Amino acid sequence: MVIIFVSLVNGGKTIVVIGTPLNISFRASNKGLRDTIGREYLLISQFKENTAISPKNFPFRNRTTAIINDANIIIKASENTCT
Repeated sequence: MVIIFVSLVNGGKTIVVIGTPLNISFRASNKGLRDTIGREYLLISQFKENTAISPKNFPFRNRTTAIINDANIIIKASENTCT
Protein backbone atom coordinates (compact mmCIF):
# COMPACT_ATOMS: atom_id res chain seq x y z
CA MET A 1 0.00 0.00 0.00
CA VAL A 2 2.97 2.33 0.50
CA ILE A 3 3.76 2.20 -3.22
CA ILE A 4 0.19 3.19 -4.07
CA PHE A 5 0.25 6.02 -1.50
CA VAL A 6 3.54 7.41 -2.85
CA SER A 7 2.20 7.26 -6.40
CA LEU A 8 -0.97 9.13 -5.45
CA VAL A 9 0.71 11.93 -3.51
CA ASN A 10 2.98 12.47 -6.51
CA GLY A 11 0.10 12.88 -8.96
CA GLY A 12 -0.22 9.27 -10.11
CA LYS A 13 -3.43 7.40 -10.83
CA THR A 14 -4.35 3.89 -9.81
CA ILE A 15 -6.78 1.03 -10.19
CA VAL A 16 -6.84 -1.44 -7.31
CA VAL A 17 -8.41 -4.90 -7.47
CA ILE A 18 -9.13 -6.24 -3.99
CA GLY A 19 -9.78 -9.80 -2.83
CA THR A 20 -12.51 -8.74 -0.42
CA PRO A 21 -15.94 -7.18 -0.85
CA LEU A 22 -15.99 -3.39 -1.14
CA ASN A 23 -17.59 -3.00 2.28
CA ILE A 24 -14.91 -4.92 4.22
CA SER A 25 -11.26 -3.92 4.74
CA PHE A 26 -8.83 -6.82 4.92
CA ARG A 27 -6.56 -4.79 7.18
CA ALA A 28 -8.05 -1.97 9.22
CA SER A 29 -4.84 0.04 8.72
CA ASN A 30 -5.51 0.15 4.95
CA LYS A 31 -9.10 1.38 5.24
CA GLY A 32 -8.36 5.09 4.78
CA LEU A 33 -6.26 4.56 1.66
CA ARG A 34 -8.77 2.05 0.29
CA ASP A 35 -11.61 4.54 0.82
CA THR A 36 -9.62 7.28 -0.94
CA ILE A 37 -8.94 5.02 -3.91
CA GLY A 38 -12.61 4.05 -4.11
CA ARG A 39 -13.72 7.67 -3.96
CA GLU A 40 -11.11 9.33 -6.20
CA TYR A 41 -9.78 6.56 -8.47
CA LEU A 42 -11.06 3.04 -9.13
CA LEU A 43 -11.50 0.19 -6.65
CA ILE A 44 -12.68 -3.14 -8.09
CA SER A 45 -14.02 -6.22 -6.32
CA GLN A 46 -15.84 -9.19 -7.79
CA PHE A 47 -17.17 -10.21 -4.38
CA LYS A 48 -20.66 -9.21 -3.23
CA GLU A 49 -21.10 -7.30 0.03
CA ASN A 50 -20.36 -9.21 3.23
CA THR A 51 -18.68 -12.14 1.45
CA ALA A 52 -16.45 -13.87 4.00
CA ILE A 53 -12.76 -13.08 3.63
CA SER A 54 -10.85 -16.21 2.69
CA PRO A 55 -7.42 -16.99 1.25
CA LYS A 56 -9.35 -18.66 -1.60
CA ASN A 57 -10.56 -15.20 -2.72
CA PHE A 58 -7.12 -13.96 -3.66
CA PRO A 59 -6.45 -16.18 -6.71
CA PHE A 60 -9.72 -14.78 -8.15
CA ARG A 61 -8.43 -11.27 -7.47
CA ASN A 62 -5.13 -12.12 -9.15
CA ARG A 63 -6.94 -13.42 -12.24
CA THR A 64 -9.05 -10.26 -12.45
CA THR A 65 -5.91 -8.13 -12.12
CA ALA A 66 -4.23 -10.09 -14.92
CA ILE A 67 -7.24 -9.75 -17.21
CA ILE A 68 -7.48 -5.96 -16.97
CA ASN A 69 -3.75 -5.24 -17.32
CA ASP A 70 -1.20 -5.56 -20.07
CA ALA A 71 1.49 -6.13 -17.43
CA ASN A 72 1.71 -6.57 -13.66
CA ILE A 73 4.63 -5.71 -11.45
CA ILE A 74 4.76 -7.31 -8.01
CA ILE A 75 6.90 -5.10 -5.84
CA LYS A 76 7.00 -7.32 -2.77
CA ALA A 77 5.16 -10.47 -1.87
CA SER A 78 5.91 -12.91 0.92
CA GLU A 79 4.63 -16.46 1.19
CA ASN A 80 1.83 -15.29 3.50
CA THR A 81 0.36 -12.54 1.29
CA CYS A 82 -2.19 -14.74 -0.50
CA THR A 83 -0.72 -13.76 -3.87
